Amino acid sequence: MTIVGKVGMLLAIGWLAALSSPQARAASVEELLAEINKLPPKERQGRLEEGAKKEGVLSVYSNQGLDTIRAYAAGFGKKYPFIKIDSSRLQGNKGLERILLEHRVGKLQADVVGVDFDFIAEVLKAGILARYDSPEKKHFPSQFWDKEGRWYASDYTLVGGDRL
Repeated sequence: MTIVGKVGMLLAIGWLAALSSPQARAASVEELLAEINKLPPKERQGRLEEGAKKEGVLSVYSNQGLDTIRAYAAGFGKKYPFIKIDSSRLQGNKGLERILLEHRVGKLQADVVGVDFDFIAEVLKAGILARYDSPEKKHFPSQFWDKEGRWYASDYTLVGGDRL
């Protein structure tokens, strides 16, 4: 998948993350996502962008290299200049431990996390990932989501962060 394609996936995830109130939990995030997915494409896009404008920030924990993080942020910023990308580079076990700890204490700061594929099972088991039936799903092999609709394509996944 190209950088543009990955940026598109990150955009969709980011829009969704920006739509809910700061007090929302994962279950209500998933309900909101299910509601939005029922809308016609143009209305869905408008609602996502409206919510993203209100939030203004997309918090990303990434395991990618700095050049890749910058490329994603630059591509995102060109198309959606009204959203600031706040990214933190978290790698390996230390990154996973921070994500798990923040989740356990109810203070996960990220809207989107990128972890090594080796750690997906632990993140799934912890209940961190939100379900999202993306219209982009048809462009990805089925190995990138589970039967419950939790995504882990391109190392990035939508989470029901406590800031959502």
